[in-house]
Amino acid sequence: EVLKEKDENTQESTVDTVKPPVANAALENLEPVSDKGISTGNVAQVARLQMLNGSHAGRELMLNKALTTLGKPGTQLAVVTKRPNGYYITHVEGENVPFINGQKIGLQAHALNHNDVINIAGAKMEFFLA
Repeated sequence: EVLKEKDENTQESTVDTVKPPVANAALENLEPVSDKGISTGNVAQVARLQMLNGSHAGRELMLNKALTTLGKPGTQLAVVTKRPNGYYITHVEGENVPFINGQKIGLQAHALNHNDVINIAGAKMEFFLA
């Protein structure tokens, strides 16, 4: 979409601005199931996940991107999104949805809270806010 800005005095077009298309409209329309936990209204902190089992136990993954995928494509895949009001996990594909603290998250975005334990594709990890 192209937007044209006009000079206030001459009413002539001065700048053509190209508005890029939305990269993934499906992710913009996700609604969280729960807003409990993070109520700061602004996510200035970078969160991290720490692996709790397997050969990668103890390793940490910094969640410094807007989207981070977790799991195994084709088997069980989820995405962690960084939003202005917190971090959310959403099931993307696979028959089995991830578990948070032993509970299935369902198909909607689920707010992540400090110390939540995520189980996905056989991997167990803990969510931390820095």
